[in-house]
Amino acid sequence: MKYNFTFSLALFLCFSITLLAQDKEYMITGSVKKYPSGAMAYLQYKGLTGIVKDSVSIVGGNFAFKGKIDEPRPASISIHEPNKKTTAQNHVNFFLEPGNLMVAGKQMLYNAIITGSPATSDKKDFDKLMAGQRFTQPGKVTVTQTTRVVAVPAGSMPPSGTMSQGRGGPASGTLVSQRTINDINDLPYEVQSAIREMNEQGKEKAVQFIKDHPNSFVSMYALNSLWVAKRITYLEYVSISNALAQALMQSNEGKVMFVQ
Repeated sequence: MKYNFTFSLALFLCFSITLLAQDKEYMITGSVKKYPSGAMAYLQYKGLTGIVKDSVSIVGGNFAFKGKIDEPRPASISIHEPNKKTTAQNHVNFFLEPGNLMVAGKQMLYNAIITGSPATSDKKDFDKLMAGQRFTQPGKVTVTQTTRVVAVPAGSMPPSGTMSQGRGGPASGTLVSQRTINDINDLPYEVQSAIREMNEQGKEKAVQFIKDHPNSFVSMYALNSLWVAKRITYLEYVSISNALAQALMQSNEGKVMFVQ
């Protein structure tokens, strides 16, 4: 029993040391001159064991983060200015990975240029290809239907499906009703067809990017997003994942995403 315990303990220590050895240092150096001293920069990413957060003060528009990470992972930096509301312009998404990364922007953080991260370069190409398309479930949409009063010249018939402005009634442009539609089947057939065609085109673009970039962590995360959103079948999922580089499949996050 003593021998077995010693062997198990030694094996556990070796396994722990191996995991720790996988982590490598990263350094993020940021310079966005618009932001004054006193503002705060917040880094966040999903690590191997959960969400990792860090924060630093900005001095003269400059900030820096330093730490360790096992492999390229989706991350974000947000900047909070004193007594101001944080907006999308004060936020940037990228891939954090081992090495030296630089974040350089003249005005706002959202369009800062990030160098030193091959995965972030791939993400930029992927985002440009997808042109803002999101991986939502095929039958799920978010459409706001708004009805407003329309002014119609005297003697004219109002357009079909509109409400005319009566004497003494609300002014043109007045909001009458508004509702959010979340089920694609509640939309007119023509709109349904257009959305489904756009979704299919987006899926084809994403799949082609993955096939063209089998070594990119961006491809691995994109494939997982397609699967989670039910945009591809299981057979498609298996076929595409088999085309990915073995190094991705054996990465820490790859072992979580894919059935080995």
